[in-house]
Amino acid sequence: MSLKKLFLIALCVTAVLLIIIPSIQAEYPEGSSEEKININTASYTDFVKLRGVTLKHARRIIAYRNENGPFLAPEDIVNVPGIGPRAWELNKDRIVVEDEAPDRASEN
Repeated sequence: MSLKKLFLIALCVTAVLLIIIPSIQAEYPEGSSEEKININTASYTDFVKLRGVTLKHARRIIAYRNENGPFLAPEDIVNVPGIGPRAWELNKDRIVVEDEAPDRASEN
């Protein structure tokens, strides 16, 4: 394949990427509000949706929750062995601690 053909192929690929990437970024903007994960009720599959959290981490989080009771604040997730400040920083906008049922008295 000649150098000219390779250049034209690379140019076409670049043009296509320049068209596709902005549309993907518009659909998934950085810092967008992704699904919130309630760490007091989340399942294994919920936890692995968090950045940097594996199934092994999910097992540790659930075991910690079962042994110590519900988390009082979202940042308490760093108390789980293997979950450090980096995981918290990557996911702090998505991790929440909420009651399972809303307080009906405060709604009236």
